[in-house]
Amino acid sequence: MMGGEQPALKPTLWRTCRVLASERRLLLLKTLADGRHRTVHELAEELGWPDTTATINLRACNARGLLQARRIGRFVEYRAKADPTIPETVALLPIVKKVLISRNDPINFLIHHFTAFTHSRRIRIVRTLGDAERTFDEIRGATKISRDAFRRHLEKLVSRGYLVADGNTIRCARPRNGIHRTLLKCARQQ
Repeated sequence: MMGGEQPALKPTLWRTCRVLASERRLLLLKTLADGRHRTVHELAEELGWPDTTATINLRACNARGLLQARRIGRFVEYRAKADPTIPETVALLPIVKKVLISRNDPINFLIHHFTAFTHSRRIRIVRTLGDAERTFDEIRGATKISRDAFRRHLEKLVSRGYLVADGNTIRCARPRNGIHRTLLKCARQQ
């Protein structure tokens, strides 16, 4: 939405991570990381995409509070700027932009991390675990997730380096980098 009253955005962390776990959307954010405003057509041209592809991906990012949109006549311009009313976006966008600019393979690196939190149950597991070390059954019982689903979600969190499973106990891994630290913090606060 542009101009006037905007409805309050209430994106969840797992939906924001789903949006960010996309090569196209990360390329879009990388292009916008310089802080300049660009129209849909300018972005589409710069990325070699059809305007409709740029529009779809811009709308997804905008709906999660990752972009600022402004209308200039009949055009809409976008720039990468977090919506200040969405704490996890305010926390995530600066580190995402930093990674996109500074790493050699930022897209795969970010997708690896964001896919750890593309489901609400994974966030529930991390939030329930907190800083403690707990048993598999304690966490599963507290989250009320079926055994098979819990194992699948736990496996994803372990393979992405967010949890450590040692025998029958589970604990959070030590953050290895800024994106890891930020995602864990956001997941615990959800």
